[in-house]
Amino acid sequence: MIDGMIPCIIEDISRTGARIVIQQARPIGQSGILQCPPLDAFFDRVWADGVRIGVTFEEPVSTETLHALRLLHDHHDAMSRQELRRTARDWVSGELD
Repeated sequence: MIDGMIPCIIEDISRTGARIVIQQARPIGQSGILQCPPLDAFFDRVWADGVRIGVTFEEPVSTETLHALRLLHDHHDAMSRQELRRTARDWVSGELD
């Protein structure tokens, strides 16, 4: 959000907007930037239902970005396990600061 970073979960996304879940309800009309590499999109809040909010993007998100986000979603568990193994291996070898 414009007034600070707020962690969120993207529940649904399209080229023109998204439904996200935030920790605390915020007023409608706020603007912000939704950042989840490779996504970096300016948005305006258009609706709210408790901690769920709807946003519209200033510019449509590319199809390639949506596909990349889908791949990240589909492979998140495997990537998380791989990163955990890499961190443990680095810790055992003394390479982790």
